[in-house]
Amino acid sequence: MVSDHAEDRPHVTEDPEGENGRTPTRRQTLAAGGLVLAGVVTGCQGFITDRSGTTTPTEFDHLDDRPMYVDEALDLTVPEAVQVVSEPEDADLILLSDDPDAGPEEAVDWLSDRRAIGLLGDDAQDTWLSWVDSQPYHDAFDPNGVAEGEPAPDLVISWHTGNLVTTRRYGWDRGPDDGKVLTALDESLTDIGQPTGEGSLA
Repeated sequence: MVSDHAEDRPHVTEDPEGENGRTPTRRQTLAAGGLVLAGVVTGCQGFITDRSGTTTPTEFDHLDDRPMYVDEALDLTVPEAVQVVSEPEDADLILLSDDPDAGPEEAVDWLSDRRAIGLLGDDAQDTWLSWVDSQPYHDAFDPNGVAEGEPAPDLVISWHTGNLVTTRRYGWDRGPDDGKVLTALDESLTDIGQPTGEGSLA
């Protein structure tokens, strides 16, 4: 069942915005070499398969330890092991649709509070770039280094570390499914770091 993920290789890019010459992590190096990042979840102890044949891990290394908010507009099935909260302010990871009710002001507040933001959908990149081009973002962060990725990603994940915002983009040839999205979120949390407290990322 894991082979479904391995065949549909994700296109993964990462931008450390506002900083040049950053040493790539081992995960970035593997991505550049064309290896599958979203193929296997280390430590995953089971899978569930829905009627469409979509295979979703039931346990994760990092999602299981971090509260996550999921936009009501998203039809995403989350395993019971993952703690889903009802308010973004209670989450370490905020997953929104590509046309969210939230705007750049909320995004800047969440990033400043060390919360990671994920945007899921065909217009995820356009929404993220519109936030980056906003005055609230310019007032809080350095917008230099932001670039439009091709092909357009299905999932954009952003988080604030130090004086910069790092953005990782995921795209899949056959489009996202629950398992691919959750695996991408889990592996991004690997690089984001450990939480410093409830609702905050290091």
